[in-house]
Amino acid sequence: MHKDNNLKIFDLVSLIMLGLILLLSLSRFTLGPQFIDGYYHLATANAFINSGGWVGIDYWSIAPLERPHLYPPLYHILIAFIKSLGADGISAIKITEVSIPPLFFLLLWHRLRAQFSPVFSHYFLLTSASFFAFYVSVSANIPASLALIFGVYSQYFITRKKYTSAILLFALSFYTHAGISFIFLIAFLFCACLDKKLRADYLKVITYSLLLSSLMLYHYAKNISHLTLSVVNQSKFSHFSPFIITIGITSAIYCLRKKKTDCLFFFGYLIGSCIIFFKYPYRLFSAQGALGLIWLAAYFLMNLHNKISPRKGLILFLITSFFLFFAHSTLDLKEGKLKFNPLNSTYHNVASGTTEESIEFSSLYSASIYDPLVATIKDKTRTLDIISSNSELSTQIVSSLSNRPGAQTIFKETNRRHINPATSGNIILWLKGENNTGLLPTQQNPNLEKIYEDKLFSLYRNPGFYTLTNTPKAAVPFYIIIPILCIFTILILRDNLNIARKNKS
Repeated sequence: MHKDNNLKIFDLVSLIMLGLILLLSLSRFTLGPQFIDGYYHLATANAFINSGGWVGIDYWSIAPLERPHLYPPLYHILIAFIKSLGADGISAIKITEVSIPPLFFLLLWHRLRAQFSPVFSHYFLLTSASFFAFYVSVSANIPASLALIFGVYSQYFITRKKYTSAILLFALSFYTHAGISFIFLIAFLFCACLDKKLRADYLKVITYSLLLSSLMLYHYAKNISHLTLSVVNQSKFSHFSPFIITIGITSAIYCLRKKKTDCLFFFGYLIGSCIIFFKYPYRLFSAQGALGLIWLAAYFLMNLHNKISPRKGLILFLITSFFLFFAHSTLDLKEGKLKFNPLNSTYHNVASGTTEESIEFSSLYSASIYDPLVATIKDKTRTLDIISSNSELSTQIVSSLSNRPGAQTIFKETNRRHINPATSGNIILWLKGENNTGLLPTQQNPNLEKIYEDKLFSLYRNPGFYTLTNTPKAAVPFYIIIPILCIFTILILRDNLNIARKNKS
């Protein structure tokens, strides 16, 4: 493998991997939505549609009460847009879950290839996509994946001195995912402190992006007292890649000793991830936070490849490709117990049919179960009738599918309340076999009227319960949001067309 000719091989293998990622995503269209988060996002998008735009008050997930809505709205606006084109809620979620993951890997691969080399981008793609937990996180948390794309390309455009694109994309990350955007903020500030050549550029982009994001940031600051940093049981559940951690730390030591400046951004992202996700080990080591170590590991492998002979470079290429693609061993923490898993690559899990063992890669939707239930709710209830259940999960799913407000929520980062599910809604959805009190719903509330029953659920009407009287109007309506997003898109496209013209000339 001659070093002047091997770049095509790296590109070829990378393109094959990208094709496999696309096929895997397409094959899951009939299985989605993936995990539970999609239902929360669908319920929020439904509320936006009902109100006519972004609503700063959450009236749909702890009804009949209200609370500040602190989740950035861009993904919900995207779902609402897809629904406006004629897609139903389930299809809208599936479309994003199928399209965003391959787009994520393609764009991050392209960005690293453009700034560094096909060798770097190949090792990044191989390391990240083969780590099953990371792949799952990319497809399970679409807002975070979108924010990562925005932030990564914002930094890329800073290095290319394309300030319009850099500013707008960084601002969009704040309207997409709070945690990821603040990681990039820390990373950019880190680079501004240590990179004298680009210091002014980073500071300019940070300043103008924060100004454009001021509406969201003000909303956070105004309602910070409602935020609670819950680890949601992640302290007892995680996946660790010894390869990524070992090579990533080795790379960090190598970069410090050699005083490498072209990897400052990777250090900044790693530091930002440790700060933002210090209470979330799963996100730090298995999901979005792992990206810093993945970049550093790929950077080390690129430098190693460039220093050794072509023959040894071929051996390195074959060994890492074979191990990561087919095995990518992990240490899995489950219920506080650590276990070595020798075969846990994305390919192995797909080929062996064990992907559904990952709860975040599993679909909770079944048309045969939920369609009759949702049809009954739509037929027997009013638009603003509230659904309550002895299962928060069931409330979230059925509320989003029926476009009805729910009395409970899965979104734990904002303060919640404890209620009696048998008395706290117009419609009581009772999951059989899940009963903490030992009492049937009719024993807790004799006024209940059964209107539907199957093997899993009983559905009751609760006469006389307070219902919502109206839908709050949007604080920022769609007729303002859509033109702003169109202007952002046009400016970014024009900025990139200018890049293309200059490259041709």
